[in-house]
Amino acid sequence: MSGWVLADASGTRLHFFDDGCAVFNPQRWETHVVDLLVGTMLEALGAGPCSLQDLIDTAVEASDLDAAGAERFVADALVQLTDLRLVAAATDHAHR
Repeated sequence: MSGWVLADASGTRLHFFDDGCAVFNPQRWETHVVDLLVGTMLEALGAGPCSLQDLIDTAVEASDLDAAGAERFVADALVQLTDLRLVAAATDHAHR
């Protein structure tokens, strides 16, 4: 199974506030502020590996996006989160 995981599931910390989410990246010792929907995606990944479809479904449920809009949002968010080293593509060998 392929999908997505938090790059450091044991060290990543999320703190939700009114209109966003602060996420601590232990691999880079950085804190980033992301919007609520990205925070919700990270929260889902914190529960375990997610497929792309799982993340799209999460985005649809947590927002007013339709399926196509959620797919674009998730794809863009995954690129940015990968660049920040917050998430990584999972493989059968990388599952926790």
